[in-house]
Amino acid sequence: MLPEKTEVLREWLQKSAQDLQVAQYLLKAKPPFTESACFHARQCAEKFLKTYLISKEVRPWKTHSIEEIGNKALKFEPTLKKYIRAAEKLSDYAVTVRYPGDDDPPTLKAATTCVKVAKTLFEQILKRLPKECHPVS
Repeated sequence: MLPEKTEVLREWLQKSAQDLQVAQYLLKAKPPFTESACFHARQCAEKFLKTYLISKEVRPWKTHSIEEIGNKALKFEPTLKKYIRAAEKLSDYAVTVRYPGDDDPPTLKAATTCVKVAKTLFEQILKRLPKECHPVS
């Protein structure tokens, strides 16, 4: 793999990993920030999927739909289906938790599930990318 591409993928993965770390951190706060944790879990899932597509020479486009991005990824890797379908449920947290409204905040259990879904997707995508692209700890 070309060094330039390796660096681009690493940068995307680092941004994704940072969102995941923020989501995990927010759940540990007293009290936990469940809305923000769900938002960051959704953000990292989107970035993980876009990273995977970049690795397949598909340029990221201006969409935030996990379903749309995930469907493109499935064309290359059908074995990601159950992880992508689980991540699609995070799409609700793109907007609803960012603004005041009638919705109740997610419970700690729901937010923990969101973060686990994002983490699992990250792990599955990382397995499918060359090691030289993995974020440096």
